[in-house]
Amino acid sequence: MELASVKPVRIEKESSESYILIKEEQFIKMKSDLDSLQRRLVSMSNILDGEVENAPSAEERLTRFKT
Repeated sequence: MELASVKPVRIEKESSESYILIKEEQFIKMKSDLDSLQRRLVSMSNILDGEVENAPSAEERLTRFKT
């Protein structure tokens, strides 16, 4: 487990099943990045399929962050 704090560790069982042991913080970041990419992919797919009308401009999307 101490090695996993530095880099991912591959663990292979005799049955050839493999697991990767990583720090929880690393896993949380990877999961967050994956979720974000999946949302973007769905959005892009919807746009390409013509399912989105009048998408907000970049300026309109940024206004919610300006206070």
